[in-house]
Amino acid sequence: MADAKFNPKSVDGTNPQAPEKSRQEKASTVEAAPPPDVIEPDRELTAEERAAIGERAVIKPSFGEAAKGCMVGVEPTLANIKQARDYERKFDWLIQKMITWTKLGNRPAYLRAYNVCGHRTLMWWAMEKGEHPYQLLSWRDLRNYDLMGAVEIIDRLAEVTGMDFFSTEIAITKESGSDRFVLIDYVNDQCDMDPTDSPYSPPEPFCRFICQSLAEFTYRRKQGLPAGMWWAPSASALRPRLRSASIAQRN
Repeated sequence: MADAKFNPKSVDGTNPQAPEKSRQEKASTVEAAPPPDVIEPDRELTAEERAAIGERAVIKPSFGEAAKGCMVGVEPTLANIKQARDYERKFDWLIQKMITWTKLGNRPAYLRAYNVCGHRTLMWWAMEKGEHPYQLLSWRDLRNYDLMGAVEIIDRLAEVTGMDFFSTEIAITKESGSDRFVLIDYVNDQCDMDPTDSPYSPPEPFCRFICQSLAEFTYRRKQGLPAGMWWAPSASALRPRLRSASIAQRN
């Protein structure tokens, strides 16, 4: 644990040991100094937290990159929390319950969901043996498996973050019910758009759709043009719309 170290100045930028008059004069000419970063000590989960998390958890940075620093399927003990946080003590950390998702048809019920400049897009996504991580999700899938709730989650995230382009991961824990959608990675702001990067990259038709949307978005924003068919300026200005990746194949 790196203890917080305070400098000898008070929060208002003055020396607390200086005469009162000089302190007042200096306080009127300097801006308030921000307090130093405070790193909380490692601790055990409370009984309530442990009951909510369960016996196996994911411990990961709240601001991470490509699973770096993640510990998956571990017991949420003080020793494991400490080991995870040693990756980078300045990060905030999440301790998440392990989620088991169901199947929809013959696919793992796990989605990669996108906000692409105002268009809501769903893709099948899973890292299970024998499955390609990304598969195109059709309008028929949307109807048959009642996935509009996932689209609404994208809309809510867009409103909260104000971001025009991001992805999120949604696990589906059962076939029906309002609580069946569970966010795993809340917001990813650096989405893979290279279909040739690795066997785990998204399909080329979808990458083309994203690049075309970003190009249209950028051109219209630069030219001061109104929103076109490819994008809308904010989630609040647009009712939920879904761009199926399977339709992107036609472009």
